[in-house]
Amino acid sequence: MKPTTPSWRGRDQILIAVSNMDEISAPSKRQRLKSARDSHVQDLDNEISALDKRETLLTERVLKLNRKKHEIAQAHGNLNVTDDDLVEINAGGKIIVAKRSTLTQIQGSRTAALFSGRWDKKLMRDSHGRIFLEVDPICFQAIVDYLTEMTISSEDSPPSPPNVDDVNKLILNHQLELFGLGPENSPSLPDSTIINDAINCNMLHEWLEEDGQDVEFSLLYRGTRDGITNIAFHSKCDDKGCTLTVIKTTCGKIIGGYSNTAWSGTAGWTRANNAFLFALSGVGISSPCKMKLKNAANDEHAICCLLLAQHLVLVVTWLRKDQMSTLIQDLVMIKGH
Repeated sequence: MKPTTPSWRGRDQILIAVSNMDEISAPSKRQRLKSARDSHVQDLDNEISALDKRETLLTERVLKLNRKKHEIAQAHGNLNVTDDDLVEINAGGKIIVAKRSTLTQIQGSRTAALFSGRWDKKLMRDSHGRIFLEVDPICFQAIVDYLTEMTISSEDSPPSPPNVDDVNKLILNHQLELFGLGPENSPSLPDSTIINDAINCNMLHEWLEEDGQDVEFSLLYRGTRDGITNIAFHSKCDDKGCTLTVIKTTCGKIIGGYSNTAWSGTAGWTRANNAFLFALSGVGISSPCKMKLKNAANDEHAICCLLLAQHLVLVVTWLRKDQMSTLIQDLVMIKGH
């Protein structure tokens, strides 16, 4: 018996049925995609909310610290100091004059604290009212010369460390240690043009030591050298183990983050139980701060591949008010080993 050929009407009914199935299937797919997108947006909103709360707490702490500084200055120092003040110092009998901004430029150092103006009433003075320091004048002059050179040097070409003749080198090293500027206090980040001062290097190493993560570093990627592109970033940084990201923005902020999990080109969330963010300096950053994971035991949303390259998602969130196209002036990725 020969098979019967469906009538044109029957064929039309089959085509209509298939078409109806496609129409049913398409909304279902769209719904699943919308649901996944909504879930992802909600996760980001939660991160933004948590970061906003953290920012509020940090702002309150900064205000509290600033009030304390003001109280100290009122009790022990001078409230009317400016960066342009000329500070006269009697260094072991040698009179040295320098701008206050020159002496205080390395945040966190003892020179910054000593000449900040907050302790002016407590400092020893000579008969002419100049600050008196019982130090070797040749070595202290070398330190001031170094600080002066720092004010006119570019980030790409920092000045050489203070130097004196062999007879005075031991004394110079002691004074550098005394003022918090010594080599032992200056671990470096190799080839970084963003982090090239002792205080910030120390700060980063201390933060890493807190979590048992401090190691030697080597440069993987620099945006101004390798290109600030997705391809350049991932070709240099994927599958390299723990990394430290340092970012300099176009408005001068120096920020970044650390991940103890290797980066990859795969989009999505990744665990990193020791990940943290940091802010070192720039507009709106009154003092360096470290921002750890809220819950290290629940770290499945610690890092995520977003936008330009893979960064800690909170770095992207924290800077969401800026335009990504003009946000990053330079980005350095450094590998720990």
